[in-house]
Amino acid sequence: MQQMSSYLNRLELDVSRLSVVHVAGTKGKGSTCAFVESILRERGHRTGLYTSPHLVHLRERIRIDGEPIEEAKLFKYFHACWTKLRATVAQSGDDCPPMPGFFRFLTLLALYVYVQEGVDVVVLEVGIGGRLDATNIIAEPVVCGITLLDLDHCAVLGDTIDKIAYEKAGIIKPGVPVFGVPQDESDATRVLAECAVQEGEVTFTIVEPLNTHVPSAGPETTTETRLRLGIDGKHQFSNAALAVCLARQWIMSRGVEVAPELFDVKVDNTGQTPTHSYTIKKLTRAERIGLERCSWPGRCQSLRVSPNLELFIDGAHTHSSIAASLEWFESVTSSSLGGVDVSKLSPIQRLELEQEEAEQAQVADEEKSEQPDNSNSSASSSSSVRRVLLFNCGHDRNSTDLLETVFAGVDHSRHFSTIITCPFDHDRFRMTDPPTIEQLLQKNKSLPRVDPPKLDARSDDQSSKSTTSWQHTLLHLWRTLVTMHCREKQQAEEPVDYVYQASVANAVQLLRRMAADHPELSYQVLVTGSLYLAGNVLGALQ
Repeated sequence: MQQMSSYLNRLELDVSRLSVVHVAGTKGKGSTCAFVESILRERGHRTGLYTSPHLVHLRERIRIDGEPIEEAKLFKYFHACWTKLRATVAQSGDDCPPMPGFFRFLTLLALYVYVQEGVDVVVLEVGIGGRLDATNIIAEPVVCGITLLDLDHCAVLGDTIDKIAYEKAGIIKPGVPVFGVPQDESDATRVLAECAVQEGEVTFTIVEPLNTHVPSAGPETTTETRLRLGIDGKHQFSNAALAVCLARQWIMSRGVEVAPELFDVKVDNTGQTPTHSYTIKKLTRAERIGLERCSWPGRCQSLRVSPNLELFIDGAHTHSSIAASLEWFESVTSSSLGGVDVSKLSPIQRLELEQEEAEQAQVADEEKSEQPDNSNSSASSSSSVRRVLLFNCGHDRNSTDLLETVFAGVDHSRHFSTIITCPFDHDRFRMTDPPTIEQLLQKNKSLPRVDPPKLDARSDDQSSKSTTSWQHTLLHLWRTLVTMHCREKQQAEEPVDYVYQASVANAVQLLRRMAADHPELSYQVLVTGSLYLAGNVLGALQ
């Protein structure tokens, strides 16, 4: 933080003027920040939202009133910050690089923008960790939030959940309220609660997930109480609850009272360190609308590309997030109307959609009762659907675990008939070379050794081994999982097309051709493994 302080001094930037909601975590921190911003904007406040990484354009990282900063403003403020830092290089000192690195500079730029633009609130997402993150230069946030923790960035944050929790808890400040979601592992909760007491002198408050039928408060209550989040996925109800709590805490800091009927707080003494449990009993109109209108691309996002081609895009890149992604994918594709973006429907349209789903389910039940043996009709229906996996991940991640999680989460009665891998649009520096299939198998001795898959004829030229070796490894690894599954089930190996594409754009073009060449088929494509892949796909679609 000493270096960040030096840069702020050289910019003559007083960030204490900003009113900040600071959010850390492994999973869902971006979604949580988006929900907070949407709620507060719905209340009429001028908002700033700083997140990372960007999916398509760098401007996405710095948002004002929910929209990416305009190019003209970005250029103006970039030039002002860069020029001032270059002019004061002599003041950097021996312990501080003359110019900040990429993420530090963008953080400084965002803070500069928000001070100059005079926003009411800044919702600030941590980059990596928390304790040493550039965003932690904010000494007195209004409130802090910590989302679900998982093993990620282990080389930097530590290889156990308690070490990671300690780093995330580094954003906790003395006297600043801190809220979090229920954690999967008790060690994470324990460390967060201990850090809240030791470093913040506050009690850690755990926010219970929102009920899908949470009622509205006040005279605007209607018969339609089912909550439809703007970001899809069952796991988002936990992020949404945390967001509501953080937004309420910020509102209270402005002298606005939150009605006692809206929530319930209890003390939990079951752990080593006491915590509070926060339950949302009712939502205000602004909270409900903010949650339902919130949009966050690349996270459980369904896109209809053509009448028979639908993409299900989720930038999941850890074990738990991949599992949640597969649960979402199976949920939306199992419905005959799967993939409909209900956040864009009116309440009447939603009701009509539910009625249509109910009617279709009733018809299906009646047909099933009338046909003692409906296996042939069921097979005919499923045979018109082709499921495709478009996957890539950084080779510094546990690729075996990620693909095993995908494989475990998919319904194998409707398995992926095509597996596509492709490199990211831009190579990213890694400390190590990509592991070979042999190295991966050495670490996972339970996996069988099988021949590499024969690449489908639609694959791109593979003459450049440096760019294709990692993609070949991923395809080989998937075939290994298929073989192991079929051996355990004592069944023939599932027919799978293995396809390498030289770029994300080529992969998207191939998907379009597949759908165009076979209009009688319906293609459901899961895009997952990395936020960079999600962003590259969205960019290619544009």
